[in-house]
Amino acid sequence: MAAVQQTEFSVSEAARQLGFSVQYVYSLVYSGKLRAPRVAGKWRIPSAELIERRKRMESRNGER
Repeated sequence: MAAVQQTEFSVSEAARQLGFSVQYVYSLVYSGKLRAPRVAGKWRIPSAELIERRKRMESRNGER
């Protein structure tokens, strides 16, 4: 059976994926640095946002 890719993540799932604390992910959302619409009263972070954040993290780490 093929794996289904998740297209949106909760804040806690995104924090786990990125290796950040939940509080830090909330600060990214509130500051607008991580786009996350509210769906049914909860923040939902699109997988594309996580991919972009990882790319930025990797490019910064590679410049050291």
